[in-house]
Amino acid sequence: MERNNSSTNRTQAETVSARLMSIESMPVVKYWNPSLASGAIGVVCFFALWSLVALAVGSLYSLALGPGELSHDMGGLLAGVAQLVVMLVYAAVFYPSYFTDDPVLRRSDDISFANYFAGGIIFGYL
Repeated sequence: MERNNSSTNRTQAETVSARLMSIESMPVVKYWNPSLASGAIGVVCFFALWSLVALAVGSLYSLALGPGELSHDMGGLLAGVAQLVVMLVYAAVFYPSYFTDDPVLRRSDDISFANYFAGGIIFGYL
């Protein structure tokens, strides 16, 4: 019975050691220091940019086809689609790179901003 406990303890120690070695090879995870200020700026920019995109698309639609309620709906719809595309690109390209030895963004401030700006509510709180 004692032999089984010894092998279990060794396996657990090897697992912990492997995890620590893998964290050593991920600079973003190893030196992570979230920035509240950059995150707050990311939230403001997130809402400002997508509101401006919705307004611009709605205005262009209104100029092309005449004023009406549909112009505001189209602005919001197209801004939402663009926002979804940005989130998907962030989730597929940027975010996974943070867990590698060569991340796309390296500074915690930049990542905090990008989490809120490009990741929105999905990645903002991570």
